[in-house]
Amino acid sequence: IDLGDIFEQFMGGSAFGGRHSSRGGKRQTKGEDALVHMELSFEEAVYGCEKEFTINVKDKCESCDGMGGHNPKTCPTCNGKGRVISQQRTILGTFQSESTCSNCGGTGTIFENTCTQCRGKGLVNKKKTLKLRVPRGVDNGDQLRMSGKASSGLNGGPKGDVYIEFTIKDHPIYQRDKSDIYVRVPL
Repeated sequence: IDLGDIFEQFMGGSAFGGRHSSRGGKRQTKGEDALVHMELSFEEAVYGCEKEFTINVKDKCESCDGMGGHNPKTCPTCNGKGRVISQQRTILGTFQSESTCSNCGGTGTIFENTCTQCRGKGLVNKKKTLKLRVPRGVDNGDQLRMSGKASSGLNGGPKGDVYIEFTIKDHPIYQRDKSDIYVRVPL
């Protein structure tokens, strides 16, 4: 547990000798995961198939290469540290607090021009078409994971995952019970 983080949340600064909080604007963050509900026919579930589907993801902006702007420079408010220190004099002495720089958001960098494509966020919404090889024998409620196929991460973080949850349509003749298939034949 980082007591500096806890103190910063309640008091707005660090009271532990100017120690930097582990929270920072440059920390890598994994991209958002996506959940897709896919409906399969009875035959597709039993024999397996290949499906194509489209999802909406947040992908790295090509215009600014995910930076959020053009012509980066060191933040003049925090001198590139991402943190600012303020002092307050009281009867008990001088108190010093440290907080995230409001000018650069803790990154230590500002841009001469904010990217117009992503509006400074570094990510843009895109439609992405994926192909999935559905293995034979999937059942209602089964899930597959496609690692690294969802939204891009921040600050070079890994991409999120796509989770596919299956729903199997009923068949007019066959009934399935896990790995067994039953058929009722009138005599």
